[in-house]
Amino acid sequence: MRPSIEFLKNNLKLENLIIAEIGVNIGFNANDILENIDSIKEFHLIDDYVHNTEDSYNKAIDVLIKFKDKVIWHKTDSITASKNFNDSYFDFVYIDADHEYEAVKNDILHWWPKVKKGGLLCGHDYATPAIPGVSVAVNEVICKIFNLFYFVKHLDWWVIKT
Repeated sequence: MRPSIEFLKNNLKLENLIIAEIGVNIGFNANDILENIDSIKEFHLIDDYVHNTEDSYNKAIDVLIKFKDKVIWHKTDSITASKNFNDSYFDFVYIDADHEYEAVKNDILHWWPKVKKGGLLCGHDYATPAIPGVSVAVNEVICKIFNLFYFVKHLDWWVIKT
């Protein structure tokens, strides 16, 4: 289980969770979340499958079919999808989509308002040398723009909305 998911499970005892994953690929992380957190009411899966192939989409559907009552698919880009939700809608948003600096920055800026007070905004591939844009964008937006601190463990980062 990824560290931010473990943090969610062990520290935020919320019921009827409404969560989103931005960047689903073949669905392994979503599957891990669904298998480890029982209190999920809605799980919104957002991926335009432009970078990930149609084959990846079909694999994700197969992996997640057992959770069809909780999963809601959004086959669109992150920014477009974010505009379809009210602010303070989600308890937890996990970003693992386009890893380029501008894309990560825009994902954080667009999804942060969608997280409820007390919820988590998280992401993957922090401090990965091959994709430095993630770390730079997280540092810039969370620390410099939001004036908040965040947690990092292994490749995960997360911030609690206060």
